[in-house]
Amino acid sequence: MILAYLRTSVQKKNKISIEMQQAAIKEKAAELNLPKLHENHIFEDRGVSGAKFKERKGLQELLQVLGEPTSFGSTLLVYRFDRLSRDINVMLEILGVLERNEIKLISVMESYLNSDNTPMQKMLVQVHALVAQFERDMIIENVNLGLAQKRREGKPLSPKVPFGYRFSPDKLLPVDSELKIVRYIYDLYLTGEFGYEKIVNQLNKRNFIFNDRPFVETDIHRILSNKTYYGVFKGGDVGGEYKGSHVTVVSEAEYDTVQKIRKRKQLAKVSTRKNWLRQKLTCPCCHQKLTPKMKRNNKTEYHYYYCANPQCKERVVNADAVEKEVKKAVVQFLLQSPVLEQTVSEIESRQCEEFAESRREKLQQERTKERLLLQFEEGRISPEQFSQAFSALSQVSNATNRRPKVTVGRKDLEALLKQKNQIKKQTLPEEFYFDLVERVNMDEKYRIKGIYLKNLNLNIIEQEEIKL
Repeated sequence: MILAYLRTSVQKKNKISIEMQQAAIKEKAAELNLPKLHENHIFEDRGVSGAKFKERKGLQELLQVLGEPTSFGSTLLVYRFDRLSRDINVMLEILGVLERNEIKLISVMESYLNSDNTPMQKMLVQVHALVAQFERDMIIENVNLGLAQKRREGKPLSPKVPFGYRFSPDKLLPVDSELKIVRYIYDLYLTGEFGYEKIVNQLNKRNFIFNDRPFVETDIHRILSNKTYYGVFKGGDVGGEYKGSHVTVVSEAEYDTVQKIRKRKQLAKVSTRKNWLRQKLTCPCCHQKLTPKMKRNNKTEYHYYYCANPQCKERVVNADAVEKEVKKAVVQFLLQSPVLEQTVSEIESRQCEEFAESRREKLQQERTKERLLLQFEEGRISPEQFSQAFSALSQVSNATNRRPKVTVGRKDLEALLKQKNQIKKQTLPEEFYFDLVERVNMDEKYRIKGIYLKNLNLNIIEQEEIKL
């Protein structure tokens, strides 16, 4: 079987694109008279840094395939070895997978590293990976030195700038018409009589525009909480906040006063109500998590979940209504004893599968450790290589042990069966029902179309309806 892995760290014209890498790999395969490379055997990561090992879905899928018995004796092609990784420990882990399954590794652009002698190739690739890691560390160091110099000169570090400015490498360029709007927003809020909604209404009455669209409340929040307007950059992980050299629109004292007003208003809006579906409702349009929110009118509280994305059409769903519907569906589901019994069987089956998989992984790791010790004792690898490989293997072992397990068992579900009468009368606390819920899916009109419980891949509202 022929496999290929492609990766680009960022989308730039001077980078070797995914398409160019794929064309070069196919040409190399033809040159070596290898079998045809099928599309489902090509794994890729677009715009992902090589340092983000766990976030590279394409590589994770590739490693899973390489570990399967069907991949034994296969050939893996890459454009360059650093497409797999520049980190020596990660590279050792990948080479270990290849070696266990006798998979040949071929680089299109580094033919001098291609060898049928697996130990020799492994040593050459390790040296190459060390050089690549050194180069990466030097690049990072040079970038950090450049950023530190920019901080000292008050220059912006990022091209992402707030409303009212345009980016230039030396300093932010002011847009007078937009900064007048920012100043107007601060003036309104400093009176203490205008909240986000009222400010939005005032701006829209005057036909003020925010990035080619009308203002929304989240825009006001971002403007009032951005320190750039009084001359301070965030700085991120590169030394923290620092003073910029750009034109400011408010004073530090005015900014601090605004933060005090914001804090006072936030405290006034505190509600004791529990939002049971927090982080469980997702907008069907933009797939963001819906945010719980409360409005108070004549001491009456109105609670709802809303999408902060202004581009979405349906953005609000009544909290009481959706929570009542979800609870009713959970109760109906739990009252079906046959469903509970099926759930017990399914969860027990999943626990057995997880135990078997964990056992297989541990046995494989033990065999790899024994192989490493043997190679070290025979002098085929140096103490440094042994230490690095053993450390990488330990990290894999720790990750396996930390993997979440199915925790719901027969005892828990049998307890539910005993509580059937309490469930029917709904005398159990609210958190009992909502803690069972993992996620709720909705259609474009914000109507519930799916309710999924934890550890159970099943849409419970598709079950036969039971009247309470």
